[in-house]
Amino acid sequence: MNTKMQTNSLANLLIRLLATAIFGAIYFYVMLPAINFKAPDFWFFLVMLLAFFILVTLLTSGIRVSAQGITLPQGVAWERCKR
Repeated sequence: MNTKMQTNSLANLLIRLLATAIFGAIYFYVMLPAINFKAPDFWFFLVMLLAFFILVTLLTSGIRVSAQGITLPQGVAWERCKR
C-alpha cells in the first residue's frame, strides 16, 4: 500500500471516528445514560455508537445498496479477498 493511500485511509478513519464521537456526545447529552455495565441504557448507548459508526463507514466507503443488490466500489473489496 503506498503512502498516499495509507494517509487517505487514516484520514477517512479519523473523520468517521470524529463523526461518531460527535454523535455520541450529542446522544449522551440528550439521553444521559448511566455509565454502569449493569445498566441497559449504557449497553444501548454502546450499540447505538457501533451502529452509527458502521452506517457512516458504509456510506463513505462507496458501497451502494439498491433493489438490484449491493454494488461494491471497483477493485476495493475484491483485492482484499484475493489475499
